[in-house]
Amino acid sequence: MVVAALDGSDADGTDLAAMRKAARDRLASFDKPAKSVAGVTGGLYFDRDGNAVKTVPIGVYRDRRLVSPPLQLSAVGSVDNLKPNETYQISGHYFTPTRIVHTGLRVNEITDIDLDNRRARLDFNLWFRHLGELDLGAIEFPNAAEPITLGEPIEQMAKDGAFYRLYRVKGVFQSDFADTAATFGKRLLGVQVRHRTLNRTRLILVPDILGMASGESGSLTERITRKTVFGESTDWAIRRADIQSVPCGGRRDRVQDTVVDGAGVAVQSGH
Repeated sequence: MVVAALDGSDADGTDLAAMRKAARDRLASFDKPAKSVAGVTGGLYFDRDGNAVKTVPIGVYRDRRLVSPPLQLSAVGSVDNLKPNETYQISGHYFTPTRIVHTGLRVNEITDIDLDNRRARLDFNLWFRHLGELDLGAIEFPNAAEPITLGEPIEQMAKDGAFYRLYRVKGVFQSDFADTAATFGKRLLGVQVRHRTLNRTRLILVPDILGMASGESGSLTERITRKTVFGESTDWAIRRADIQSVPCGGRRDRVQDTVVDGAGVAVQSGH
C-alpha cells in the first residue's frame, strides 16, 4: 500500500514534508473496495476509523495437515447487492460467507510438448469437493488454446449436502501462463482453472491437499515426471510441480471489484 501511495503522489521529491503529506493523503484515499489496492488475499483499504478491513482465514487440522473448512468469511464494503442471509455484521464491518471448493488434479499424461509455440497437450482428472449446489458448468480454463467444457462427470457422490464430482479433461494448453515471462532454460507447463462468474468474495478454489496425496506414491513432481513425454530429441526435464490458489486472469467483479481467483497446477521444466 505504501508503494501504491508513493506511486500516486504528485510531490516532486524535493520537499520531504510535502512528500509525507502526499503519501498520507494517498493512503487515506484507499477508503472503499472500489479504491482498494490489490493484495495477495484481496483488496486492501481502510475504514473511516483508519482500520484495515481484512478477513482472518480459518484452518483446521485433518490427518496432520492444515486445510480450510468449507466456508470462510470475506469482508465486503457494501451489502446493497447481497441477500440478508448472506451478510453478517461484526464490530461494525460487514462480511459474507465465501465458499471453499477443494479442487484436485491428477495428471494422466502430458504429450505433444511444443516449447517453440508454447503449447502442450494435457490429459488429466479434475475433481471438486464442496458444500451445496454449485454450477460447475461455469468452470473455465484461461490458458486453454481452445475452449474446453467439463461436460458430464465420470464419477459423482452426494451426501448430507456435500458433493464430489470428478471429470476427465483433455486439451491443448498454452505454456508460460504466469505473470512472469519464461526465462532462458526454464519453461512453465500446466493448467489454470477458475469459475466464470463467482469472484473470491463468493468462491475460492483451493488445492485438495488430502485428496491429491492419496492413491499414488511419490511427490507431485515425481508423479508428473512419470507421465510427461518430452520426446527423444530434447534434454528438457521436469524440475518442479506445484498446485496452488492464485489470482487468475485479472477479471474484475462489477460489484466488489476484486480479482477473480483460480487454482492452477504449474510444472517447471528446464535443461
